[in-house]
Amino acid sequence: MSASKKSLMIRYRNLLIVIWCIGVAMCVRLFWNTIVNSENWNNRVERYSNITTNLNPKRGSIMDADRYPIAVNIDLYNLSVDLGAGSFKADTLKKYLNPLCDSLALMAPDKTAKEWKKYITNHYNDFKARKDAIDKYKRENESKINNIGAIKDSISKLEKKIKSSITPAQKKINQDKIKKFRAELNDIRSNLRNPHRHMKLKKECDIKELARLKTFPFFNKKSGRKTIAKERIVKRIKPYGTFAARTIGNTFENERHEIHGRTGLESSLDSLLFGVPGKAKKMAVLKNNRFWETEPAINGYDVVTSIDIRIQDILERQLYNICVERKAEWGTAILMEVETGEIKAISNLDRIKGTDEFHETINHAFLGYEPGSTIKPISMMIFLEDGFVNVNQPISIPSRYHYPTAAFKPVTDSHACKTGYYTPIQIIEQSSNVGMTRLLERKYKAVPSEFYDRLREIGMFDRLNVGIAGETLPFFPKLGTRNRDRSALARIAFGYSSQIPPIYTVALYNAIANNGKFVRPRLVKELWRDGVCDTVFPISYVRERVCSEKNAKILQQMLRGVVLNGTGKGLRNNFISIAGKTGTANVIEGGRYLYGLGNNRVSFCGFFPYENPKYTCMVMISRPNCGATLASGMVLLRTALEMHARGMLDRYSNFKTEDDNKPNERMKIHALNNDELQTVREEVNARKMTTIRNKNVTEGTPCVEGLGLRDAVERLERAGLNVSVEGIGYVYSQSIKPGTPFKQGDKIVLKLRNE
Repeated sequence: MSASKKSLMIRYRNLLIVIWCIGVAMCVRLFWNTIVNSENWNNRVERYSNITTNLNPKRGSIMDADRYPIAVNIDLYNLSVDLGAGSFKADTLKKYLNPLCDSLALMAPDKTAKEWKKYITNHYNDFKARKDAIDKYKRENESKINNIGAIKDSISKLEKKIKSSITPAQKKINQDKIKKFRAELNDIRSNLRNPHRHMKLKKECDIKELARLKTFPFFNKKSGRKTIAKERIVKRIKPYGTFAARTIGNTFENERHEIHGRTGLESSLDSLLFGVPGKAKKMAVLKNNRFWETEPAINGYDVVTSIDIRIQDILERQLYNICVERKAEWGTAILMEVETGEIKAISNLDRIKGTDEFHETINHAFLGYEPGSTIKPISMMIFLEDGFVNVNQPISIPSRYHYPTAAFKPVTDSHACKTGYYTPIQIIEQSSNVGMTRLLERKYKAVPSEFYDRLREIGMFDRLNVGIAGETLPFFPKLGTRNRDRSALARIAFGYSSQIPPIYTVALYNAIANNGKFVRPRLVKELWRDGVCDTVFPISYVRERVCSEKNAKILQQMLRGVVLNGTGKGLRNNFISIAGKTGTANVIEGGRYLYGLGNNRVSFCGFFPYENPKYTCMVMISRPNCGATLASGMVLLRTALEMHARGMLDRYSNFKTEDDNKPNERMKIHALNNDELQTVREEVNARKMTTIRNKNVTEGTPCVEGLGLRDAVERLERAGLNVSVEGIGYVYSQSIKPGTPFKQGDKIVLKLRNE
């Protein structure tokens, strides 16, 4: 055998020996893992295969009546640059750094281009220094790092020994060993951790901003695009801002990153909106470990509400404007559709302390307040149904009425009855407390609790179940047969000693407008899932009927009379006929009533158009600097007029027509001189005018008849008279006749009217 062949055979032999040794080692290792150490590996596999996680479902949206979202989940991203990505190249970043910083300054203007350059440079230098330190640690502690798996196995074995430890001493020894191993693990991890790897760019970017970022210099290159790291977050937003914010409600995110409702519809419908979580199990897929879906998550329902964004915009804006104009403390407004009971708009505004701004904070629409005179039509409805009231029968109305005995504070009206008599229609029109008390005593004086029972029968104390968390029930005191109970009964009938949430008041007025049918107010119309309608909620009724259709028509006429002839005359207009009732209640502070302008809670509840009621609206405002008509009533009027102007209402009116606004029609002008009169005629192009002249008095009491209030008061006070005013509009009568001598400080009463 030649030397070359011999050398070749030796090499083959050595190779076979190496292969044989490797095979033996593999067999030994296989035997060790499958037989000797099988329990440990089985436990690791079981522990690994049992790693599961919950898959959060997509929370359903809350939508308006036309299915436009008013509360919806969106995906946002926290963007950063992964400086440790394999494709990252420092030279490429340096090359495009200046144009990149210019682009970032446009997308995120909180930093200038110069500041962005400084931020990126410093962050990269910190990252590079930390990376060099980690590489050095790896070289110096290679064996220690490679021993991480053994340390974890040792901890697992010690944890099992602790469970089976017989004595406390053995348990203490094993616990100390675990602490030592864990401290070693934490030391290794802290030295290998690089907190500077991800350089933050911008928080909460949407998909459009992400796409825009990828077009920037450096990121539009292949190496740069792969360095963009995005952390997905889910955020609940309201696309229409604060519209009906307290009614829609707020959400919060718990420790499992689940979004749940905290208030409003978000809270009361949380189980429907949230959906059903799914499950995923951790599995090895190629080089990576992935969670594999085992139970799919069921997305939450999309809730379609009755809110109409157009009407909501109008009502909320008008309420806000009045609250600002009248320097109110807070205001709430609800607008319902008469036939269906659908709440088309709801707003709650509270003044931010120390400012003139208002925001949605408390849902006043569902909290109880003393209703004031807005309860009188409800009381009158019961009187009519009980059949002891004739609407045309005059009733004596004294200026002070003691009821039931002189021991209690007498019942009075805000303004005295001139004729001494009112019919029940006039009692509602003039909002007479004395008149309501006189009617009430006809049947309920002996047993006051019967009136409470009648309120229960019409559904006053039934839960409306509108769908809002925190809905409260009306409160009325329990009444006996004592005189104090009879006095409390009288106060209940005209709006005190009770608490009624505005939602109940508007619901009962809606029953009057709906010819006696007490339809249940509702906010939720439908439930949708994955683009398919799942459930439709039908119209329901609190009571099929709270009064006869005949009595409902009588009450409608009474409420229309309030606007035509009574306390709501300021709401008459040329375009839309309104019917409703004003209400005023004194604010309670420190357990005592406060009196005077600015200490009232005023309200107006009514419906429009009167001839064919389509919408019912309730407005309550706390502590305005004016009365109910100019505050709450004006919100309803402005809302109705804007809806009319937008073509959202049929054109009904029996008070005036739009023809009354034509410039060639006759106008009424008060107390202008010839020059002023000619100016007005030219400005408005009026052909026909009725003028009310003011007498020219040179001595004695000045003549102010025909003047507006401001001019009249100015003229009389300049003369030295003390002025008192009744009514609104222009002066048609003065208590001291023009030209009559007077003394300085004498009191003069001016009577005003609009007609």
